[in-house]
Amino acid sequence: MKKRRRFTYIPKDEIAEVVTFNNVSFSNDDLLDGAYIKGRKKFAKGGKTSKRVMSLEEQAAESVGYDVWYQMEAIDQKELVEELLSSGMIMPLMARGGDVLYADGGAVATRVVVKYILKDNPKVVKESDFEDEDDAQLFYDIMVDDEEVLKLYPIEKIAPPAPPIKEEKVAEKPKKSLFEKAKVAPATTSSSKKTREKVQVDGIATQIARYDQLKATINNAKAEQEVLGGILKEIGREKFLDLYEQRGSRPANFDLADGDENILLEVTDKYLKVEPEKANILRQYDGLLEEKTTYEFNSELLEKEVSEGMTIGDVISALIEGSELIPEKDKANLLTAKQSIRVPKGTLDRLMQYENPRQIFQLISPILALK
Repeated sequence: MKKRRRFTYIPKDEIAEVVTFNNVSFSNDDLLDGAYIKGRKKFAKGGKTSKRVMSLEEQAAESVGYDVWYQMEAIDQKELVEELLSSGMIMPLMARGGDVLYADGGAVATRVVVKYILKDNPKVVKESDFEDEDDAQLFYDIMVDDEEVLKLYPIEKIAPPAPPIKEEKVAEKPKKSLFEKAKVAPATTSSSKKTREKVQVDGIATQIARYDQLKATINNAKAEQEVLGGILKEIGREKFLDLYEQRGSRPANFDLADGDENILLEVTDKYLKVEPEKANILRQYDGLLEEKTTYEFNSELLEKEVSEGMTIGDVISALIEGSELIPEKDKANLLTAKQSIRVPKGTLDRLMQYENPRQIFQLISPILALK
C-alpha cells in the first residue's frame, strides 16, 4: 500500500506571491523553486488535505508552551486540558472517515493511537491519534528513527463501545481483572534500531536529504515559536497585572493586539510544579500551598498469590471489602502513600488579599496560554 506524505510540495508555477515577516514580497518570477508545506494541502494541480487529528493534550501543550507542559504533573496536565476546553482555548477535532456504523444508524470514529515516551520526560506516556492505520503507521515509522524517543508502543486501534443491546444475559467467560486490563502493551525498545536492515534504493538521496532539512527547519521554527511565545507571555503577564490592580479583581481573558494583529491570552488557574525550595517560601503566606496525599496500590502485593492461583489483585478486582482471603499483615501494607504539594485552585482570584499582588503572582507561577 502506498504511504501518504505528511507534506505537500507546491510547484513554483502554482505560487503567486511570497511575503516575509517584514512585508517584503516576492513574485512568482523571483522564485527559484517551489515550496514544501506542512500537511497535505489542496491547490490547482494537486495535493490532498491533511486528515491528522490533533489531540486535546497536544493543543494544550502548544497553547502553554511545550517547556511548561513537560514540567507539569500528569494530574495538573489533565486539569489544565479541562480548563482550556471549558474556556474555548482548545476544542475536540473530529476526524473524517474511519467510522464505525451501528445498527441504529449512528456513527462514531474509530481511534488509531500511537503511544510513546520522550527522553526529556520519561514519566509521561504521550499519545497521538489518527483516523486511519496508514497515517498511524507512517507516524510510527518516523518515531522509530527519532533519537528523542525513549519508548515506542505498538499501534492500537480502539473502536468505540457498541450501544447496549437489550437482551437476557448469558453465561460469560471469566473477565480479566482490572489489573490485567490496565497492563500496558510491551514497548518497542531502542535496541531494534541498531539491527535494522538497510535496503538500497537508487534515486532517493535527494528526497532523504530534503526530508532531513525540513525536519531541522521545523525544529528551528518550533524553537523560535517558543522564544516568541515567551516574550508575548511576559508582556501579557504585565498587562494582566495592570488590569488586575486597576479593577481589583481577576480580569477575563483578553487579546494582545497591535494594529491588525492580535493573539488571545489566558492566565489559567493552574500552576507550575512546586519544588521543595519554593514550597518553603509559599508556606510563609496563608492559603498559597496545599498538601495532598495520594494512595496507590503496592504493585508487588497485587501480584502475590493468596489462594489456588488467585492473586490479591484478582481478589480486589471482584472484591469484597474485608475479604478473609487477604492476610491481615498484607492489608496494612497494600496501599502506599504519595504526598504532593501545589498551589491550590482559586489562588489567582485572591491576589488582592495580599500586600504585594505582583510578588505573589511571581511566586505562584500561573500558566499562561496563547491562541
